[in-house]
Amino acid sequence: MFSIKFPKVPITKHRLTMHRRSSRRRGSALLLCTLAAAVLSMATIAIVRSNQRSISRIDATRSSLQGRATAEGLAQRTIAILKIDPTFSGEVKDKQMKDSVAWVDVRQISKTTSSVEVYLYKGSKTPIIRRIIDVESLVK
Repeated sequence: MFSIKFPKVPITKHRLTMHRRSSRRRGSALLLCTLAAAVLSMATIAIVRSNQRSISRIDATRSSLQGRATAEGLAQRTIAILKIDPTFSGEVKDKQMKDSVAWVDVRQISKTTSSVEVYLYKGSKTPIIRRIIDVESLVK
């Protein structure tokens, strides 16, 4: 067999310190990459949470505005009913809206005034709209 013999190169102090430096550099580069990945993931989590909060805030605002618009529409419908029948008293429900449970309680305070209270939810104790209507001014 044919074999090649390489000369043995003695390990000098210079080669040994260079090897240690390069392994230290590799370790510090790995540490920096790990820290950068951690910072990027924390920033991503913060952005996602902020986005979720803004979406929930928008949903709450939309729901509030829809409720107020529904209540105002029912109040206007009740005022139209009072124009036709000034002595009306009782409940008005919106039968055209499928999922709505909003209702209006109309009470006659005197011959000339009526109380209109709009509730958005079944079993609500506090009305979202409360108005005292002068029925005489509606008829004229």
